[in-house]
Amino acid sequence: MCERAEPAAGSVDAVGVAEAADRRHANAALRRYVQIRGRVCSWPGCRMPATRTDQDHIQAWAGNGPTTAGNLHLACRHDHRARHLGGWRVTTAGPHLIIWTSPLGHSYRSPLPKIIQPVPDPQPRDWPDAPPGRLPADLPGTPDTIMPPPTPPTTPTSGNPHTPNNRADGHARHDTEEHNDRKTDGTTDNRSGGTFIHHNLEPPPF
Repeated sequence: MCERAEPAAGSVDAVGVAEAADRRHANAALRRYVQIRGRVCSWPGCRMPATRTDQDHIQAWAGNGPTTAGNLHLACRHDHRARHLGGWRVTTAGPHLIIWTSPLGHSYRSPLPKIIQPVPDPQPRDWPDAPPGRLPADLPGTPDTIMPPPTPPTTPTSGNPHTPNNRADGHARHDTEEHNDRKTDGTTDNRSGGTFIHHNLEPPPF
């Protein structure tokens, strides 16, 4: 039986993760590193989270494949079975590229996602005073995006009698006419005392 070419048990790989090459299952530190590195299942287009995947050996454990970061990748249970039972093959072309090969010989590349996404280019803080060449120039015929201030609504002086202003004027006229009718009937409006006295009524007996 040939010996494994990878480091011995308890060694540390290039990323500082303790490896146990002679164990079939990765320890906690190595398992967590592979999960962070892969994020999801390595099958192209599969979005199964890393915590719900199996850590499969690229070189099979039964074929003397070591349990190291460079020989492990993430595969959900469905894709894991597709490899071992469906005739698919898994190879690697570097530390960040997994290649799935179908039974018909078609290869599908699956690059590992970046742990830290690149930061976008900074934008100038003062857009009007930006240096030339930093802002794209407007194309000819570009419409002005600055909108004029809204025009205040005008108050109609005449028109529909049911408009709010006309209704208010009608109520005012109605109150004035009613007040005049009270005066013609002999009714005195004493608003300071809050009483109404009618001259045609007889005085009280007390």
